[in-house]
Amino acid sequence: MNKTPSDELDLARLRALARKKPRTKAGQVRQAWPEIRELLAAGHTLKDICAWLNEIGIEIGYARLSDNVNQLRRAQPDPRQSPSSTPASSATTPQTADAPKTEPPPAKHNPLANVHRSEAKRPAFDYRPELADPDKLI
Repeated sequence: MNKTPSDELDLARLRALARKKPRTKAGQVRQAWPEIRELLAAGHTLKDICAWLNEIGIEIGYARLSDNVNQLRRAQPDPRQSPSSTPASSATTPQTADAPKTEPPPAKHNPLANVHRSEAKRPAFDYRPELADPDKLI
């Protein structure tokens, strides 16, 4: 079977387009996200980073940059911050049977926990008419 030029994919063009400046500001921030994350990890302020982005051609306001950075942080958490929380890292460090676990299992969420705490801390005089015996009243 003879291959014609139209049968082959031109992936080099797609790779070149991936390096091109995105049309949207969110796309531009997403493209610069690895560098922004490194600057934040090095201790630079978001205000300084915003000024530097404006100098290099990404014209974005501080509030918009802050929103985009927060969205990117939620979407792609920094793996250097909590390596023990990822399942892959726990699989790479096997625990022996006699070694104690370092973390207790997470407690089950109880939506009524605050109600139970307040019920336990009632004042000294505790009159509940639903629990009162009518025969023992006066």
